[in-house]
Amino acid sequence: MLFGGPGAGKGTQARLLSEELGIPHISSGELLRALGVHRELMSRGELVPDDVVTELVFTRLEQPDAAQGAILEGFPRTLTQAQALDRWLDEHGGAIRRALYLDVPADELVRRLVARGQESGRGDDRATVAARRLAVFEDRLPLVVQHYADRGLLQVVDGARPIEEVHRQILEAL
Repeated sequence: MLFGGPGAGKGTQARLLSEELGIPHISSGELLRALGVHRELMSRGELVPDDVVTELVFTRLEQPDAAQGAILEGFPRTLTQAQALDRWLDEHGGAIRRALYLDVPADELVRRLVARGQESGRGDDRATVAARRLAVFEDRLPLVVQHYADRGLLQVVDGARPIEEVHRQILEAL
């Protein structure tokens, strides 16, 4: 799984890993956007309720292409989601092999989000929403990161480096 603040490069790295490892990239954000679920919450930079996100991700994990594994991007984002994932994996004979945290300074995250929003027109990447997304991230994700650190699964990667260097660090961590 790949963790990091909004704009840390999780999607980019997950796509690269998916191609290299031949397993699907599952993005909770992309699942939610594709279904139009809780669009208003997301446009304000808020998190979608845990039960909605976990149900979408678990349904996706049950698809045949994920039978040999998957790269989770942006999930879990709360300790409740992490605990639900642990239970689901136990029930389905799965396990987390590595939790990779892409560490990027807050000012760089906001810069990347605003630039991405200008390029793509994504409403959840405007400057005010970017700041809110970062605040939510800083409030919730540390508990998730600690959860996986306590289990010996966490590897911190310098996500502020160029894409190729981050990818190399991730491959070394795996």
